Amino acid sequence: VGEKFKHRRATQRGADWRESMAETLLPHMSAEQAQMLKAELDFQQHYSDLELPWGVTHSDLFRDNALFVDNELQGIIDFYYACDEFLIYDLAVAVNDWCVNEQGLIDHERYQRLMDAYLQRRQLNEAEQSNWNLVCRAAALRFWLSRLQDQLFPREGEMTQIKNPDAFLKILQQHRHNPLSLNTLQNA
Repeated sequence: VGEKFKHRRATQRGADWRESMAETLLPHMSAEQAQMLKAELDFQQHYSDLELPWGVTHSDLFRDNALFVDNELQGIIDFYYACDEFLIYDLAVAVNDWCVNEQGLIDHERYQRLMDAYLQRRQLNEAEQSNWNLVCRAAALRFWLSRLQDQLFPREGEMTQIKNPDAFLKILQQHRHNPLSLNTLQNA
């Protein structure tokens, strides 16, 4: 459906925002976190140059933005960050939230199920497959930085619920050290 939508909206939380926000937050981080953030920004420096399929994305497709009645999806809310972005960015955001276990790590069974369902509707091309880890990391970095921003610089009068940034730091670290595999998924 999104392919027929002709209006365009640039992302507000893309690579430029991540770099700018990192500069704001670096002075407030431990030396270890600052070093990791700088290394991550270096790793992601060519994100904007990737040639991946893109289009309209929700870009914030968390569980709390999906409304269910009796295990049946009834609606999606919170389109505030909807924009044009790589299609797999939306998938990465969903994986980083929907596929996390109680310890805050990616649950591989949930990951397998989500990816199997996605791949039944849309296969990933070669460029998406080879950049999957980078996009998962970009999605985790975006939410780590935005939650740090909310925690360190709360906006008066905002109805923003301040969530723990460490949850996405943990996911980012997992993606850095144990990239999610697509090998077993693509052949299914």
